[in-house]
Amino acid sequence: MFFRLILVIPHLIWLAIWSLGALIVAPVHWVAALILGRPAGWAHAFYSAYVRYALHVYAYLYLAAGPYPGFIGEPGYVVEAEFPPPEQQRRRPGRRRGSSPPSAPRAGPAAG
Repeated sequence: MFFRLILVIPHLIWLAIWSLGALIVAPVHWVAALILGRPAGWAHAFYSAYVRYALHVYAYLYLAAGPYPGFIGEPGYVVEAEFPPPEQQRRRPGRRRGSSPPSAPRAGPAAG
């Protein structure tokens, strides 16, 4: 376990840098998703690789996987995550069809 901890230090540094990038890209991706009505393809690929890479690093660190992980987050590692492609939303966020918010109480038989 101690030897793995030494070997995983470069991966933890790279994961911290990649986490900073993910934090910076998040607001840009949010605005792009609001405008397009679906997640941007580039951001979906970026976040999929990021989550996959973090899974590979932590699986190696916590002895769930044996081989040394790569630095890119490519598919094909022993412990793997699959992500569906981004989909178009049924309606764009921010446009409501009803006249009241969903949490507003509605008059009905239970209203007394």
